[in-house]
Amino acid sequence: MIPGAARVDGAAGTPRINDLLVPEPSTQKEAAPRAYFPETWLWDLVPVGEGGSKDVPVSVPDTITEWKAGMFCTAEVGFGLSPTATFTAFKPFFVELALPYSVIRGEAFALKATVFNYLQQCIKVRLTLGESAQFQVQASEDGAYTSCLCADEGKTFQWEVTASSLGEVNFTVSTEALHTEELCGNELAVVPAQGRKDTVIKPLLVQLAQSCRWLSAAEPLCHSRAQSRRMSSSVTPALPPWLTSVAPTWAAHKQPPVCKPHHERLCVTAACLPLSGYTLALANLGYTAGRPQHPQSEIFLQKGEVNFTVSTEALHTEELCGNELAVVPAQGRKDTVIKPLLVQPGGILEEKAHSSLLCQEASEEISLQLPVNVLAGSERAHVTVLGDIMGTALQNIDRLLAMPYGCGEQNMVRFAPNIYIQQYLEKSGQLSPEIRHKAQGFLQSGYQRELLYKHNDGSYSAFGESDAVGNTWLTAFVLKSFGQARPYISIDEKHLEDALGWLQRHQLESGCFRSVGKLFNNALQGGVVDELSLSAYITAGLLELGQPLTDPMMTRALQCLRESSTSDLYTQALLAYAFGLAGSTELRGALLQSLAQHSVSAGTGSPSL
Repeated sequence: MIPGAARVDGAAGTPRINDLLVPEPSTQKEAAPRAYFPETWLWDLVPVGEGGSKDVPVSVPDTITEWKAGMFCTAEVGFGLSPTATFTAFKPFFVELALPYSVIRGEAFALKATVFNYLQQCIKVRLTLGESAQFQVQASEDGAYTSCLCADEGKTFQWEVTASSLGEVNFTVSTEALHTEELCGNELAVVPAQGRKDTVIKPLLVQLAQSCRWLSAAEPLCHSRAQSRRMSSSVTPALPPWLTSVAPTWAAHKQPPVCKPHHERLCVTAACLPLSGYTLALANLGYTAGRPQHPQSEIFLQKGEVNFTVSTEALHTEELCGNELAVVPAQGRKDTVIKPLLVQPGGILEEKAHSSLLCQEASEEISLQLPVNVLAGSERAHVTVLGDIMGTALQNIDRLLAMPYGCGEQNMVRFAPNIYIQQYLEKSGQLSPEIRHKAQGFLQSGYQRELLYKHNDGSYSAFGESDAVGNTWLTAFVLKSFGQARPYISIDEKHLEDALGWLQRHQLESGCFRSVGKLFNNALQGGVVDELSLSAYITAGLLELGQPLTDPMMTRALQCLRESSTSDLYTQALLAYAFGLAGSTELRGALLQSLAQHSVSAGTGSPSL
């Protein structure tokens, strides 16, 4: 397989040609015009057979540039990847044409051409713009320039052009090195032995201005051989873009018409049919729901989805279309399109919500008072009943699933919620196969990405080996999260063992854990950066991981927590959680009681910290 050749830059860096002089340029073969300028070139699948190689002849595009190409090959066993190959498509001198993407018919614009000379001698060139009936050049210009270009010099020339034809209009610009006795500066002008002439052909899209004509009832639209034989509809921004495709195989190219009054919502351009002798009629053109009868009104009577029906039909008629009789196709003489449009009320959306907790055999009456200035027909009300006390808060929680990305810290902040969301949905019976597949895909991606930030000693940091040392808190977070992700994705146990070993090596004699490395977002630690909160977090994570209490590392860590005290509420909560996991109910109870003393009760609500 040849996966591609890509253009890397323009004329910059191209080689120089020094010895390209001839006495008689008239004996040289005329070069073909350059008209093929792709941004990427090759992407081919080529069987190579048992020999493992194959010659593939290709024609080099006309772009003056350096190309880079590579390939890879596959077989039943193995995968091969080639080094990048480069080559340069070059001419001793050449012309580059600068065109806009598109212009409006009748619009005047500057057509610019730049001639580059990469010879080491001066040359005299003549630059010519080819004549065409599809555009006009400003009357004061004869379409040609003559100028000297010396070594490594480039000059830009321009013409004032007005496009008169629709569609793609080709512009042909030629530059030729002239045989002359005149001096260019202090040097004689030379003619290169090869490539003395360069011709470029490039297309420009010429479009109609945005004007249109209303077709009512039946109006014959017949082709003229001087006109295009395609037809399309066009709409103003007031309607959705699907109405531009009433007849998708047709397109319109007549003189720009004007919309008639009172029909400004839908317009169809004057058009020509693809086969001679057709007559076109647009019938039933308008709103089929919510449309007032008065043609000047623009008010929709209905809210919600309003259907629009547009029909086009070839009619039987005795009238001539030009010099021909109109015919009706045997099949497909009528085409009807029905599409919905969402109609929304004006004004400002106002929402009111009421929540209640209803126990067995309980009831509650709720009265919703509407604003006095409510828009008619815009009122909506709905009731949701959930059998989960956390249901309202966690409704649509699956939408919080996210693809992990960023540095080592950011990646883990987005990795962990995918675990917790799956755990909740699984235990509440809401985990569908689609959500599971999506969450597991995110977890797998985040897992592979986090390994990029692993140090050789088993620790993790925000930027991996770019950081001097790993970070204690992030390493513990990774260890805990990878352990919790094991029921959902495959986790290499070696990564867990490496992180656990690194944390063990940074455990102090007191059993607490030493904080090393840099954590950019301290909010991830709850805003507390002391050794005790870090130790409580690591101990809780190790207990969640399933480390036995008899493990010397766990024994020492719990001893550190028992012998420490703190007045910080966040750290107390961490200690209570760790002692709860360890089964130390007395210590946990004492900490929870201390936390309760700092709770604040508002009205009849529950206490909060």
